[in-house]
Amino acid sequence: MQQSFLQSRCDEAGFFGTWHDFLTVPENEHGAFVEVKDKKKKKYLAGRYGVAIEEACKAERRGQQGAAGEIIDLLADKCKAHPTGLEHIVKAAEKTEKKTHKALDKGKEHKLPVWEESDSSSSSD
Repeated sequence: MQQSFLQSRCDEAGFFGTWHDFLTVPENEHGAFVEVKDKKKKKYLAGRYGVAIEEACKAERRGQQGAAGEIIDLLADKCKAHPTGLEHIVKAAEKTEKKTHKALDKGKEHKLPVWEESDSSSSSD
C-alpha cells in the first residue's frame, strides 16, 4: 500500500517533518492560515499550501495518485470557517493544482503558479 502524501517526508525551506506537519504547525495557525494570490485576475494558493500543492503535483507525476487531493481535503477541513469562504479557497486550490500540472506537463517548471511566503505582493484572504 502506498504511503499517504501528507505522511511523506517534507524538507521544504529547512522544515523537517511530514507534509501534514508542514501545513499544520502553529505558525500556520494549525493549518487555517491560507494565502491566496491574484494572478491575471485568477486566484491561486500561495505560501505553505501553494508549495504543498506544487510538490504533490510533482509526486503525482512520479506515480503517487491523489497527492494533491490530500492537500485540498486537509485545506477544506482546516478552513471551514475561513472568512473568504471555503468554496473560494477550494476553487483556488483546484485552480492551483490544474495550472501546476499544466506547467509541469509543458516543461515550464519556472512558470508554476506558486509564490514564496516572503513575496512582497503577498496577501492573505
